[in-house]
Amino acid sequence: MAAINLAINLVVLGLSGVLSIPAFASFGKTPEANVVTVNIGVGATNTSVSFPDKSIKTPGGVVPIVELWDVLGNQMGTASSKDPVVEGGSLSLTMSGKNGGKTSTTPMYIRLIAQDAGEVCIVEGIYCDMCHRRAYPLCGEKESRSCFDMDLKQIRASGNERRDGNIPQKSYEEVRHWK
Repeated sequence: MAAINLAINLVVLGLSGVLSIPAFASFGKTPEANVVTVNIGVGATNTSVSFPDKSIKTPGGVVPIVELWDVLGNQMGTASSKDPVVEGGSLSLTMSGKNGGKTSTTPMYIRLIAQDAGEVCIVEGIYCDMCHRRAYPLCGEKESRSCFDMDLKQIRASGNERRDGNIPQKSYEEVRHWK
C-alpha cells in the first residue's frame, strides 16, 4: 500500500514535489550536527594546554579530541573540531553521534581527552570526576549525600563516605560553568 501511495505521489507531484514533503526532504542527507562550546580550563591556550598525539593539529594550534558521554557513563560518540583552543580556554566543536549522525540526546557531560584527567566538567548540576569515574551532584542547601561544593571548589563528603575515606581529596582554584 505504501509503495502504491509513493507511486501516486510521484505521478501527481513529480520528484521535486515529493522531495518537498518533510519526511522525504531529509532522505539521503547528512544530518546537521550540534555545535557546542566547551570551556576546558582556566585561561587555557594552545600553548598552555598539552594534548595527546591523537589531537588535531591545525595552523592555529592543537585541538583535543572530545568524547561524549551520558550521565550513566555510556559513550554517545566522539567529536572533534578544526578550530584551535581560543584564549580563555573555550573550544567550539561539532558534536555528532557514533555513526557520524546527529546525537539523539544531549550529552550530560563532555570529557576532554588530555594528559591530565582532572578536568572539572559540570553540566546539568553534575560534577564529573573523570579520574575516579564518579559523578556527584552539586551541593544544595540541604544536601545529605556527598556533593561538589561550588564555593569550596571541592567534594564535600557525607557521613559514611567521610568516615570511610572514599572521597577523593582534591580541590580546584577555579570552576567554570559551560552549557
